Amino acid sequence: MVDSLLVTGFPSQQARAVVREALRDDGVRRVYVLTPAARRDEALAHLETFGREAHGRIELVDGDAKAIDLGLSGARWKALAAEVKAVHLCHALSVANAGRKVAVDEVLHATDETLEFAAHTSGGVRVVAYSTALVCGDREGRFFEDDLDVGQHLRDGLVEAKARAEKMLRARMASTPITVVRPSIVVGDSMTGELDRRAGTYGLFLLFVTAPPDLRLPSFGRPDARLNLVPVDHVARVAYAVSRHPLAAGRTVHVIDRNPLTARQVFDLMAQAAGRRGVQGSMASQVATAVVRAPGFERLGASPRSLLDALVGDVEFDDANARELTPDHACPPFASYVARVVEAVRASLAAGPSVPPPPESMAQLSENDLP
Repeated sequence: MVDSLLVTGFPSQQARAVVREALRDDGVRRVYVLTPAARRDEALAHLETFGREAHGRIELVDGDAKAIDLGLSGARWKALAAEVKAVHLCHALSVANAGRKVAVDEVLHATDETLEFAAHTSGGVRVVAYSTALVCGDREGRFFEDDLDVGQHLRDGLVEAKARAEKMLRARMASTPITVVRPSIVVGDSMTGELDRRAGTYGLFLLFVTAPPDLRLPSFGRPDARLNLVPVDHVARVAYAVSRHPLAAGRTVHVIDRNPLTARQVFDLMAQAAGRRGVQGSMASQVATAVVRAPGFERLGASPRSLLDALVGDVEFDDANARELTPDHACPPFASYVARVVEAVRASLAAGPSVPPPPESMAQLSENDLP
C-alpha cells in the first residue's frame, strides 16, 4: 500500500461516501479527512462507523479547504503535500442555505486553495473536484460533459459557484491532472437510505413524508420531464474509479441515471413509498416557482432553486466520458431504493431537531393561487 489521499469537506455525506470507496482499495495506505473545527465532534462520531479495522488508515485533520493553506500549519501543510497522491475536493458550505455571495466565495476559495496545494505536492497528484450537472441551469435539450457556459441562467448561488469553480479548474488542467465529476440530482444512499438534510431533495421527500395520509399531492412542474436522480454511493463509486483511471485527467464526467424516470414516475414512487395517495395533475412552472419561493420552504433543505430548473425544464445529460471510463458502473434504479430514503427521512425527523412540515396548502395550489 503506497497511496495516501486527502478528502476535504468531511463529514459531508459525499465526503463520507468517497472515504468508504477509498477504504475498499487495498492500494490506499492512509486517508486524511479535512474537517472544519465546527464539525469536529460530528466527524469523530462518523469515523466510528467505518469500523475498527479502518481506524489505522483514517486520520482526521483539523482544517478547512476554504482557508489559507487549508487552515493548516506550515509544517502540517508541507508534510501532507509530500505524501498525498490524490485530493478529493468535496467542500461543503459552512452554513446551509448560504447566500449567493457566501457560496461563491467559499467554493472559489476552496478550489483555489486545493489547486495551490496540488501545485506544491511531490508531483503527479490527482485532483477530483465534485461539481454538479445542474450547472446546465435552465438549459434544455442535450447537455454535454464539455459544455459549461452555454448561455444558461443559474438561479442557485451554489450552482453558480460550482460553475465558476469549473472555469478555474479547466484553466489549470494543462498543468495539473484534474477530473471534474458532475452528478445529476443526488438523492440519498441507495443502501442505507440516508439523505443529507442539506440536500435540495430533502425538502421534496418531506412533502411526501409529512403530508396527511389522505392528501393527494400534486406533481410539480412538467410531469413528462426527465428527472435524473443518482444515489450518493453511486456517485462516489464512479468518482473514485475515474480518479484511478489514467485517461480521466483533464476531463469532465457526468454521473447520471442512463434511464431516467419522468417527474410523474418519480413522484408516484415517492408517494407509494410514503404510503400516500398517488400524485394528481401537475403544477405549472409558475406555481412550482411560487411553492419554492414560499417563506420557510428553504428551511426544509438546501436551496432548491436549481432543482426547480429540473422540474420545469427537460434536459438530457450526455455521459460519453463516463461510459468510456466506467462502462460497468450502472446507476441503481430509483425504484430500488426510494423506500429506504423515505424511511431514513422519517427516522431523521424522529431523531430531531424537528423540521417544520410543509403547509398543506402547498399541496393544493393551483394557477389561481399565483400572486
